[in-house]
Amino acid sequence: MIPSFLIPACFWDCDPKEIDLRLHLRFVIERVMEYGDDNAIRWLLRTYTNGDLIDVLHRSSVLTAKTVTCWTNYLGVS
Repeated sequence: MIPSFLIPACFWDCDPKEIDLRLHLRFVIERVMEYGDDNAIRWLLRTYTNGDLIDVLHRSSVLTAKTVTCWTNYLGVS
């Protein structure tokens, strides 16, 4: 279940009850990477593995170049 503090910034256009953290892993990670604040990022890092984050970075077609650069630097990947 999506924590309520993430809804306004990251999931404003969704019904949070319909989002499954495992089933919709890529969608959740992309949204938090792109729109999340400090609290959202801390939640993301506690909830998903670095491998999950790296996989999304490599496969995503919706993350902006700025977001991808930030996260690849943070995670130490290319």
